[in-house]
Amino acid sequence: MYFVIDALTRDNQERNFGFQVNEQEVELGLDILSGFVEKGDKLVEVLLVFDNNVTKLPISIFDGHSFAKPIKQLQGQWQEILRSTPEWQMKPVYSSDLLQRAQTARQSKIDCLKVSREQMQKLLDRASQQSNNGLLLNHYQTLINAYTRMLASYEAR
Repeated sequence: MYFVIDALTRDNQERNFGFQVNEQEVELGLDILSGFVEKGDKLVEVLLVFDNNVTKLPISIFDGHSFAKPIKQLQGQWQEILRSTPEWQMKPVYSSDLLQRAQTARQSKIDCLKVSREQMQKLLDRASQQSNNGLLLNHYQTLINAYTRMLASYEAR
């Protein structure tokens, strides 16, 4: 999971950067961004890249307050709901059609990741020949690395 951020510092200097957190630490990433706001920086755009999807997060949610406590409370609530669900409702239902569709979707995602990684590599190659913009080249390389990690994760399943 990767956050891509455009921000303005307190002295109106533009900053473009990104960072990665694992799937279990989403609230950590959100808290990092909220901490920037708390210190007086202004978020211009925040993108969340996960499982080959890019989601633009609303800037208004970053108000300087922590996300960890409300998310933990929500987690406690859904865990309580799961504990109180009758056991007969939680038994898995397996279907060969369902398994086939899941395998097809997995392979499709792997193929898409491979194509995306190849296209990003071509962009990086072209950009490195035409530009000395280290930030752009670093951004492309970071995305290639993310696609490679996601691909390895899906191929290992």
